[in-house]
Amino acid sequence: MKKKSAIVIIAMLCLMPAKSWGQYVSREIDIHITGMASELDGSQTVRVSGEGRNKSDAKEQCMKNAVYAFMFMGVHSGKVNALPLVSKKEHHDRQEYFDSFFEDGGEYRKYASLADKRIFSNERSKDRIQRRYVMTVRVLVSKLRSRLKKDGIKVYE
Repeated sequence: MKKKSAIVIIAMLCLMPAKSWGQYVSREIDIHITGMASELDGSQTVRVSGEGRNKSDAKEQCMKNAVYAFMFMGVHSGKVNALPLVSKKEHHDRQEYFDSFFEDGGEYRKYASLADKRIFSNERSKDRIQRRYVMTVRVLVSKLRSRLKKDGIKVYE
């Protein structure tokens, strides 16, 4: 009986169109984020992970991950409890806008900074291929929200 059910499952996977395989693999970005503080100017300070070939690539990825988390995932850990700014439907409908927003050296940099970084506060690990850093990033959420509204993106209030 086990052999028969295993054959049926394998046959179903082989007959499934290749495009639908991606539906069963998590499309969410693996972001480890912890809220540190909510500031009075509407910014949020978080500890976030990023990976890259070297330290500068990992730093850029940390900043991208922090802005991405506030925009599409929300942050619900530590001292920060923030809902996502943009719905998944809006993200999908305006994919080209967000792709250019998050390109290397893109507009996301205006809304993330390492201003709250302290000496020896970075955690790091590396393997043969890449380095992983955990850094403190401040995200200017209120300014990001107003920018998205100005650009015609539907934003959660």
